[in-house]
Amino acid sequence: MTKLSNLIGNKIKVAFHEKSRENQWYVQKEKERRYIHFGKYPPQSASEEEKFEDLFELGYDVLAESNIMIKHSIEQLEKITDDFTNFYIEYDENVDMKGDLSILPEGDYIIYYYKGNEQNIYDSLLNTINDVKSKGYIIGDVVYEMLRPSQFITSSNKYFFTEFNIPIVKKDLTLE
Repeated sequence: MTKLSNLIGNKIKVAFHEKSRENQWYVQKEKERRYIHFGKYPPQSASEEEKFEDLFELGYDVLAESNIMIKHSIEQLEKITDDFTNFYIEYDENVDMKGDLSILPEGDYIIYYYKGNEQNIYDSLLNTINDVKSKGYIIGDVVYEMLRPSQFITSSNKYFFTEFNIPIVKKDLTLE
């Protein structure tokens, strides 16, 4: 009961923080994060389907507490569909997780929380990327979409809520 109470309390705290930042971007220093690639969705082969089965064998409590990440190439953002998306789950050294390890390095990231219509998500993200670049930030070529358990809690089923992390390569100080 204590574990469940702490989990719910943390989800509420994170949800209020995220809500206060929706549809805005800011710069934040992030620690190194580790994720395990568990496959493409929808699975395209028997081995990819096995990876998803392995994931669900970890148990509900692991899935309910873990962050899930989707990795997007910036050049492909305009063409994104729900087909063949690579999914990652936050690595937990206390859980036997199978899959390739992917490391998000420590550094500065643009953090952008999106709340809105699911059909407009990538247009909004592209607009944010253009705004970030206009402020002199030079960014990497990948965007990480973070699906945190708290983000599945929204006031309406009309809204989609997600967090994007965009690595900053450097800041062009001549544009300040």
